Formats: sequence, C-alpha cells, structure tokens
Amino acid sequence: MEKRIYHLSLPLRKQNSIAPGYWLLSLKSAQIASVATPGQFVMLKIGKSFDPLLPRPMSIHSIIKEDNHRLGFTILYKVVGKGTRLLAEKRSGESLAIVGPLGTGFNLNHIASGYEPIVVGGGIGIAPLLFLAHELVEKGQTPTVFLGANSQEELLALDEFESLRLTPKVSTEDGSKGVKGMVTDLLASYLDDSKGSQGEIFACGPAPMLKKVASLAKSYGLKSQLSLEQRMACGLGACLGCVVKIRNKNSGHSYQRVCTEGPVFNGEDIIW
Repeated sequence: MEKRIYHLSLPLRKQNSIAPGYWLLSLKSAQIASVATPGQFVMLKIGKSFDPLLPRPMSIHSIIKEDNHRLGFTILYKVVGKGTRLLAEKRSGESLAIVGPLGTGFNLNHIASGYEPIVVGGGIGIAPLLFLAHELVEKGQTPTVFLGANSQEELLALDEFESLRLTPKVSTEDGSKGVKGMVTDLLASYLDDSKGSQGEIFACGPAPMLKKVASLAKSYGLKSQLSLEQRMACGLGACLGCVVKIRNKNSGHSYQRVCTEGPVFNGEDIIW
C-alpha cells in the first residue's frame, strides 16, 4: 500500500516539561495519526526564520485517541541545541510545520501467539517505543520491556508503560533507580536466564547500545529490529545525508537511507 505523507501546519495543543530538559508536546492531526505506524517519525520546522534552517526529525511517541478514533499524536524530545530549545518555548496555539508520517517503522506483521516481543529503550530512545508497546498489547502480546537511563530523573515514560499493565525492567547508570549499570547488561542477564525464548528484540537508543543489542540478539539466536538515531536534513530521502551501511542478502553491502528505508533496520543487516 502506498504511504500517505502530509504537509501540514498544525497548532500545538499543549506542551509539558516532564523532566529537566525533556518535553512532551501534543499535536492534533487525524490525518497523520490515522496512518502512522510504530517507529515512524515526522519532520518538524520550529519557525518561519532561517535559523535554525533545517527541520528536526521527531519520533511519534504515542497516538491520541478518543472513542477509538485516532485524533492526534505526541512527541517526546530532549533539548539538545538551538532548535529544540526554541521548540520548548512554544506554547499552545502556536503553529508548527509538520511533514509526516515518514520512514519505515517496526514490522509487526509476523506477530503470533507464543511469540515474545522484547522492547529495549535507552535514554531518549524510549520515545518511539511507547507507540510500539501499545500496538503489541492491542495484538494480544505482553512485551517484556527494558528501560535504561543515566539517572532516575532521565528515566522517561515509566508510568505510561505501567498503564499498559507492563512492568518494565529498569536500569540507571548511577543506580538511582532499578539495577545499577547499562540496560544492555540487564538484557544480557535476562536472555541468559531465558535461553530458548522464541521472540524478537525491538530497540531504540544510542548507537553503542544498539550495536550491543544486535550482538546479544545474534548470540541468543534472536531476530532484532533496531530504530537508528541519525541526523537528517530533509527526511524524504533526497539529500542522502543519513545513509548507513547495510549487508546485502547475497554478498557485499549497500548504503540505505535512515529516513526512508529506515529508521528501523534488522539488526543483523547493519554494518557497524
């Protein structure tokens, strides 16, 4: 089915600071919400000026529903530069230029009974995984969720995952919440205790974390789908500024665009 992409000017419904440096904004768009799938993103232009010049890629965090109708979506983001700092200053009613939904998200077509989805998020990589968890739960699955952050303050969306009757396994690097250490260490311990599991790992986070997840999945004979965090200029595949090296099925490699062929790739295909 051909993807539908919308170019819209949308009023910001509301925006809240959920942790120091982290914001959650809500946008009303039945057009985008009705066709979006977990792992897709939007390109968001902060203002009408040329500074910042380029739009920002933002994962779709969750879908806003009313009476089972999709009415809009949320974006979870971290203030890291001028663009996101200006975005955090926006208030309800101000308009944002949005293009989306974009990219190739997580493939859930093969989900079946007896299957164990394992969801792993690190830092702001948690952003697209709440939407994924919602979809898995709606398909009758109970994903095992791992969430990692530097500290308890930066551990995001924990309540939202728990509202799905999921109990995330948590790690923080400073030990302020859950197990002290990296989320991949927590994942490795779990996989070691549950050898023979029939499932797949879905993950998003910084590149070193994803590289480790891909290695763990291979070691335990599991498939993995990884959502890559990459700088983008256009989000539409035209500028070729976000390519990654991918193994070909037969031999050799090719370069694929994170904004179109991705951001979700099979972990075993990525050449790190």
